[in-house]
Amino acid sequence: MKYEIKDEKNCTKVIEVNLDATDIEPVYKKILKNIKDNAQVDGYRKGKAPEEIVKKMFEKTIHDETQKDLILGTARKILDETKLHMVVDPILGDVKSELPDNLSFKIIVEVNPVFEIKDYKGIKVQLKHFKEVTQEDINREINKIRQSRGVLKESQKDEIKDGDYIVASIIGFIDGKPEPDLTGEDELIKIGEGTVLADIENGIKSMKKGEEKEIKTKLPDDYFNKKFAGKDAVFKIKVKSIKELQVPEFNDEFVKSLGGPYQTKEEMIDLIKRELEKYLKQQIRIQNIEMIFNELLKDNQFEVSRSLVEMEANELLRRYENRLLSQGLSIEKLGMDRAKIREAQLKTAEENVRLKYILRKIGEMESIEITDTDVENEIKRIAAENKEDADAMIKRAKPNWDLLKAQLLEDRVIDKLLEYAEKNVR
Repeated sequence: MKYEIKDEKNCTKVIEVNLDATDIEPVYKKILKNIKDNAQVDGYRKGKAPEEIVKKMFEKTIHDETQKDLILGTARKILDETKLHMVVDPILGDVKSELPDNLSFKIIVEVNPVFEIKDYKGIKVQLKHFKEVTQEDINREINKIRQSRGVLKESQKDEIKDGDYIVASIIGFIDGKPEPDLTGEDELIKIGEGTVLADIENGIKSMKKGEEKEIKTKLPDDYFNKKFAGKDAVFKIKVKSIKELQVPEFNDEFVKSLGGPYQTKEEMIDLIKRELEKYLKQQIRIQNIEMIFNELLKDNQFEVSRSLVEMEANELLRRYENRLLSQGLSIEKLGMDRAKIREAQLKTAEENVRLKYILRKIGEMESIEITDTDVENEIKRIAAENKEDADAMIKRAKPNWDLLKAQLLEDRVIDKLLEYAEKNVR
């Protein structure tokens, strides 16, 4: 048996294997004997037919089974010898067979990358820091809650301004033909929110209640309905009514009506402040981590397995579709091309895979290890925070234990990177 390992792109190794008659003969004889011992040949008792007759009658079966046995057995032996760190199952192919004289084939293997990590301790980024929750921040959140409980009522005014809601009939024309997909009888539009095309919104702002108008525009090249993307359109619009959102006053009665754990507006303000503080700190952490990740990816360029990138791209596409579904949408409804969306995800997918290797390597260099106790303690912390049963949560987590360990390892590595980055800006 002879084999040669050749390196190719994307952490792929191709093992070219050649077997000669010396390697093939023992397997060939074993297969032939097994078939002969079980062969039912007319005129002979089972297993008693002459070898030459069995060879002739079962030539293809002997050939196929010998080839299969040799390829699988040899591949297993070579992979055991080379101890390659495979990331996906190997592919066997390019078989050239002239049994019983010679047999050649290839084993295609994708492996973990070999790389040296750059100086991650010296990363310098402009870290963001939490300052404080301002009264303006709190008022903004309160107004969101008030607006969510607001009631739209007919306005007595004729002119339209930002913040108003209008009910309009809209008929869209392409090449002079009305298009049902661009038409709506009672469309509710909030002015100033950017929920419709800028030309249409600006045109509506100059209109009055009861007025009709034609607005010409060019639909953007990335318009969600690909059928109309980049085309000139005319919209006939009639403003049927102007509505104002009347919001309740922020007082104790309003707070009680929400049915939450608070009874007074002071209690609600305190809760909003604490939740905002938690949220803003989390957002700042995410931004700081993203800056560090960008530096790590820029400083550590190496190839990774294409199969892992493809799997990550599939996962990113799945998450994207789930986000759309949560909004009652789908790729099909938006007229988008699934293949193009997935193609656009490949760069992010490759960076995600590379980043996992980088963080794992840093974890090894920092001697960070995660035990089962670490995972259990983290689950208990989360359970206490969410007032859930820790034992039940641990039991539910068991099938994904290795994933939780990997995630906790990444979290510990990220904490260490933030610690180093903080020292570098002092």
